[in-house]
Amino acid sequence: MCINEWSDDFEPHVSIMGNCGSLWVKCIMIKLPHDELHSLSHIYSIAIGYKGSSHEAVEQKFANKELLDLSSGTENWFYHGELKANVQVHMQLFTSLQDQP
Repeated sequence: MCINEWSDDFEPHVSIMGNCGSLWVKCIMIKLPHDELHSLSHIYSIAIGYKGSSHEAVEQKFANKELLDLSSGTENWFYHGELKANVQVHMQLFTSLQDQP
């Protein structure tokens, strides 16, 4: 399976009216079959914080722990509802998109 990750900052609606400041979010999307490409059911927020704060701890944990574990494929057993069985899964980072040059 492939996953896409992205992070970006944004102005929440409440912030515009209440001057709360910009937020930053990091999300992943598990690659779907072609007929479900525009579905939002496989997008997960994994971190959110203020735009100006450091996000290094989240980035490092995700890159050095989560992605390494998921891409090893050795201990990644998940239940597959259609097969009614546990299956071994190997996930690989396909793209990493960020709001930067």
